[in-house]
Amino acid sequence: MYDENYGTDSMTHVKTSIKKRKKNERRRKRRIVYRRLFKILIIVAIITGMYYFDKSDMTRIRQVRITGNSTVPESEIVEKLNLHVGKRLITHLPFTLNSKASSLIGVDTIDTSIYYRQGIVNVVIHEKKVVGYTRGEVTQLLYEDGSKREVTPDTLHSINGVPLFIGLKEELLNKDNLNIFAKLDSEVLYSISEVHSTPSKYDETLLKLVMNNNYYVFSRIKDLPLLKDYASIIERAPKENRCIYFLEYGPNEDSQTVNTGPCE
Repeated sequence: MYDENYGTDSMTHVKTSIKKRKKNERRRKRRIVYRRLFKILIIVAIITGMYYFDKSDMTRIRQVRITGNSTVPESEIVEKLNLHVGKRLITHLPFTLNSKASSLIGVDTIDTSIYYRQGIVNVVIHEKKVVGYTRGEVTQLLYEDGSKREVTPDTLHSINGVPLFIGLKEELLNKDNLNIFAKLDSEVLYSISEVHSTPSKYDETLLKLVMNNNYYVFSRIKDLPLLKDYASIIERAPKENRCIYFLEYGPNEDSQTVNTGPCE
């Protein structure tokens, strides 16, 4: 028997099903939009937080401590390493600072400690050895590696105790020759008052060393290691023998020649 309401019920069911699907679809789309908005808000919040955190004192250099420098001015170190108060800490990692410091004349190595919570950068400078200085239009320090640095009022104390080099040609003030002076014991090096160039026809490396106890040493640059025995040489020499001649520096004591005599 035919039911007249069957067609009407089917249509109603279809319409209800369509409405339900549309409602679920709108709800799904709203959830997607909400999720996207939430993610955007999270990203914005993170970026905003990072921005204000970066602007805060927590991420900036608040104090710089430099120690160990004697011949290299602190201002030059700060400028070279860009260690200005207020700069970002994250851009001043120890290995980057070490690389920059290597180009500073007179600096051998540095040790860097960064205290991020306190905003403190601590730099310990290890300088190359100063073996003497020259005077001309400007006064220059001579380092063991052959490099030179102009003496400033702030570093004038650096020439105290080291010898004054007089008359030596630039080509003699090289790394190899100055390193010979650097290898001398500090006590011996500081006992030299002046280093004079006294070249001969056969050897341009002949030197006259004016010692600070009124002795004079005549030597080629390559024979300077004989100065290691300076104290015992003057102790054995007669008092009137104020001039010391280093004639040969050999591999052993038997092949070394040192003479003393009155100065002419």
